[in-house]
Amino acid sequence: MPTLSLIPPTLSLSSAQTGDEFLDALKAHDTHFGTLRAEAAGSQGGGAVLRYVGVIDVDSRNGSISLKASLERYAPPMSLRASSDALSSRFGN
Repeated sequence: MPTLSLIPPTLSLSSAQTGDEFLDALKAHDTHFGTLRAEAAGSQGGGAVLRYVGVIDVDSRNGSISLKASLERYAPPMSLRASSDALSSRFGN
């Protein structure tokens, strides 16, 4: 299944000696992710947020995991925090 990693390709988990070192190196990519968030906010008529979304198409037996703009800013599953998991099912077109 194609998966878009949220860890930039120029940064790997093995490139840092400690968790703090990794987080410090990740800060160098704040501008990139800020741009992605701004693009999402301006898409779909404005007000969208960026979500990490997994999609499974049972009919074609394909799936993907990537960042997508979503207008469901205040939908109940999107209000979950910390270690909560969210699952949304949509059937048909």
